Amino acid sequence: MRRTSLLLVTLVVGCVGGNKTGSGNYLVIDSAGIQVIENLSPVWGIPGRMIEPDPLVRIGREEEGPYQFGSLFQARFMNGGRIVVPEGISKEIRVYDPSGRHLGSFGGGGGGPGEFRRLSGVYRYPGDSLLAFDGPLSRTTIFPVNSGEPRTILNQVEGNYYPFGVLGDGRWLLYSPGGGYHPELPPGLQWVFTDVIAVDPSDGSWRVVATLPGRQQFVEPDGNTKLIYPALYSVQAVADTGFYWGTPDRYEIGFYSPDGVLRRIIRRAVEPIPVEASMVEEWIESNLDRVRRMEGEARVPTYRVSYEDAYIREYRPLFGGVFVDAEGRLWVPGSNLDASRRLWSVFSDDGFWLGDLEAPEGLRLVDSQGDLVLGIWRDEMDVPYVQVHQIVLG
Repeated sequence: MRRTSLLLVTLVVGCVGGNKTGSGNYLVIDSAGIQVIENLSPVWGIPGRMIEPDPLVRIGREEEGPYQFGSLFQARFMNGGRIVVPEGISKEIRVYDPSGRHLGSFGGGGGGPGEFRRLSGVYRYPGDSLLAFDGPLSRTTIFPVNSGEPRTILNQVEGNYYPFGVLGDGRWLLYSPGGGYHPELPPGLQWVFTDVIAVDPSDGSWRVVATLPGRQQFVEPDGNTKLIYPALYSVQAVADTGFYWGTPDRYEIGFYSPDGVLRRIIRRAVEPIPVEASMVEEWIESNLDRVRRMEGEARVPTYRVSYEDAYIREYRPLFGGVFVDAEGRLWVPGSNLDASRRLWSVFSDDGFWLGDLEAPEGLRLVDSQGDLVLGIWRDEMDVPYVQVHQIVLG
């Protein structure tokens, strides 16, 4: 028998950035064991919270050594406020204290134990450890941050699968970003699904826990796919007790148990923003400029046909890539068509909208802990730095 109940609640929560509490209104629907949260107003209220524009800590310098960064894509808070930074060129994982002082490094380029051909993802792992994935070597390495030998697990999953986080029990989750040829699918615009795979850390064995939409494609009669602008991809992130998954064609993000059972749906009423003709023209020209640089002017007419024949969506994506911070909160940025991606919505670990935060100009947020945020910032010479900023009352 299907059971549905509806409740309008006012939630009072202690918030980051100060000792005061706030309250927000939510419509909570319990339908057959799935909690649906319609977020109506934020806990933080108005004016809410803000991120201080000046960093508390900046890590990075132009000279050689552990403070020089060439390629940064992630950074993580660890226990005690330590900061872990995977550096893409050196293929090192560097550890810093809360003030930004270098404590040590591990990893490095190569194919031996504890080395990497490419750092494809680094995640917090239970026991104050880190999990690092190497795509080209198809293996996962677990590093104790304080002391101890790394442990390597060979990837037994066939296909183009990549990790997106670690559960509290030590299993890590994989998904496939998908390819561009689908002769098995009927023609037209549709979501292509991916298996979500959980890997057992004891022996590397795995099993499929869910099958979810991963990428929107326009499939042509011969199985090939045409370009879509804006392209839509699923977003995903892992918490200790489950994982988040959503598609940005609607403001709806599901929370699933470790075994792939949908437990909660988080919603917000967000007005979609239309795609403008000028955006399409800019997209085409920026792609053709890249073709000129990489392949020469002679290849431009061929590529122009495919770009001008692309399927153009009516609206922008409602959000971009999400992350779960060290406190278990879900951070959801605005559309990935907005180059700055400065506005982030923050949700509690039980799905309630705490409020929105605007990142300082040029700062790409990657993690948070308590009332601190961690981000990657680039100077006018495009040199990357890791920065810590504080969340305060607005």
